[in-house]
Amino acid sequence: MRANQTLKRYYDFWNKKYFDNLLPHDVKIGYDAKRYASRKRKKEFGEADARKNEIAINPRWRDTKAIVLWALIHEMAHLEEYRRHGRMSDHDEPFEEIMNELGAKGAFSKHNGLRRYSIW
Repeated sequence: MRANQTLKRYYDFWNKKYFDNLLPHDVKIGYDAKRYASRKRKKEFGEADARKNEIAINPRWRDTKAIVLWALIHEMAHLEEYRRHGRMSDHDEPFEEIMNELGAKGAFSKHNGLRRYSIW
């Protein structure tokens, strides 16, 4: 997976704005065609790996900015869950709390390039 500087700029901006700059700074973010090549995974949006400091976004959605940005901030929420709790869940209560906190801070507003799409 090649790093994508545009996605990294969004990550850095949102890390400061919504996560108090506490998420890893050396995270690698990009589109990963190999990861999402299988029929089983082709409709997934993204995946965070806290141990590798990596966020992979499915390139299938590359031309849909709102979905890509939703996927990115969603995966950042997983990294925040790992930072707080030492684990990443499959969208259980601690993850939902983080997503609700982000919503209360305006992270999902159209001013972030996001509209009213809910994919989590």
